[in-house]
Amino acid sequence: MMLRHLTDRDDAPWSLVVADLAKPAFMQPPVPEGTLEEWTPVTFPDEIDILVTARNHDVKSSRIEAPRPEHWIYALVTVQTMAGFDGRTKYGIARMNSGYGNRPCLSASSDLSAQVRFRRDLAILLEQRPRMIEGYGYQASEGAALLWVLNWDGGDSSQIALEDCDPFFIEIARRVRFTADTSSRLSVLRKGSDQKRINSDERNGDLGDPWVPTSMDGKAWTATDLSYRHLCKVLFTGDYARNPAAEVRKDDGDSPVILAQVLARGQGKTDGYHERMIPVTPKIRDFFARPDRNQQLAALASDFVQIVDDVEKKVLRLALLALIQGGPDKIDFQDRRPDGLVNELDSAIDRIFFPRLFELAGDDDDAAALAIWRKQTFELARQTLQQAFDSVPIPLARRYRAIAMAVWRYSAPIGNQRRDARIDLAPARSSS
Repeated sequence: MMLRHLTDRDDAPWSLVVADLAKPAFMQPPVPEGTLEEWTPVTFPDEIDILVTARNHDVKSSRIEAPRPEHWIYALVTVQTMAGFDGRTKYGIARMNSGYGNRPCLSASSDLSAQVRFRRDLAILLEQRPRMIEGYGYQASEGAALLWVLNWDGGDSSQIALEDCDPFFIEIARRVRFTADTSSRLSVLRKGSDQKRINSDERNGDLGDPWVPTSMDGKAWTATDLSYRHLCKVLFTGDYARNPAAEVRKDDGDSPVILAQVLARGQGKTDGYHERMIPVTPKIRDFFARPDRNQQLAALASDFVQIVDDVEKKVLRLALLALIQGGPDKIDFQDRRPDGLVNELDSAIDRIFFPRLFELAGDDDDAAALAIWRKQTFELARQTLQQAFDSVPIPLARRYRAIAMAVWRYSAPIGNQRRDARIDLAPARSSS
C-alpha cells in the first residue's frame, strides 16, 4: 500500500508491460514521442544487463534463451540503478564517480542476514535524511522519488536537477520499454539518450549515499578491488570520510562484520563482482566505535602496509631479480618478470592482514605488534623465494651463483631492520 501511495494508487508504474506509452511501466519511463518505431529490439535479458560481454571471448552474451519474467526484472533493475557509461547515448547513473566508476557498498552489521541488514539500513536512512536535505539541497517533500514515472525524451531539456529530487530517489539510467507478443513472450526495446537522466556531474558521485565512502575532496569511492590495501585506504587513512553505513553502532553487537561489495568496471570492461567480509573481534570493536581508538588502529595499519611494501620492493623483488637474471653484478631494475611472484606474496598477505592486525592491535603494544608482523612478512617472503628456486628458469651454469646472490639480497637489512629479525634463507642441502 505504501508503494502504491507513491504513484497515487496507479498500478502502471509497478507493471512490467504497459501498452499505453504515455504511461510509465516498472523502471520504464513514459515515451513522449508515442512510438517505438526507431527503438532497438532486445531479445534476451543479458543483452541489457551491465556485465560487459565484449566480443564473446569470455562470458557469452544472449545465453538466456527462455527467460522468465524474473530474469527480465533482475536485468532491468540492475541496468537502471547500477549502469555506467557504455558508449555514446548510453549513460550511467548519478551515484558513481564518472561514467567509468562503480557503485560500491561498505557497511557494518551484527550479521549478514537480509532482514537484519534491511532494518539497520532503513534506520540509518531515516537518521540521515535531514543531513542529506541540508547538505545536498534535496527536497524535504514532494521531490522526484521514482524517476521512471516522469516523462523522458532523452534530450537536454528533460534532464532532472538533483535539487528537485527526494533524498531517497530511485534513478533510472536508460530508456527501455517492455512489450509482449500474442504468446505473452517478453522482449525489450531501447533507445539512447543525449544526456544523463540526472544533472549532477559536478557532484562526482557524492550524492549522500550512506553506503558509499567519499573522499575528502568530495568524490565517491571507485573500488577497483577489495584488497587490504584499498580497504585500509578507505577505512583508516583519513583520505575518506567514514560513510554512515560503515560506522559500528551500539546495536551491532560485540562481534560485528564489515561488509564490502562492488561490481568493478572500467572503460569497456567488467572486472568482476567482489565481496569481502571483515569480522570485527570483541577486543577490537572499540577501535571502530571510538574515534581516538580508530586513529590508533589506523596508525598501526599504516605501519603494517609500509612493512609489506618494504619487504616486497626492497627485499623480495631484489632477490627475485638477482635469481631470474642469474646473479648479475648489476641488476636490471626494469625487468618485470618478478611481478607475478611478488603478487603471490601480496595475495598471501591479503588473506591474513586483517585478522593479524586485529589480533595484534588488541594487545596495545605497537612495537611488539610491528616486530611480530615484520617477522611474519619476512617468513612469507622467504617461502615465496624458496619456491622460486625450483620454479623460475635459471641458466644452469649460473644457478648456484643466482641462488647465492638471491639469498644475499634477501638477507641484507632494509632501513633500520634489526639483525635478529632477519631470516636465514640458505637453500636446504640434500641428504646423502
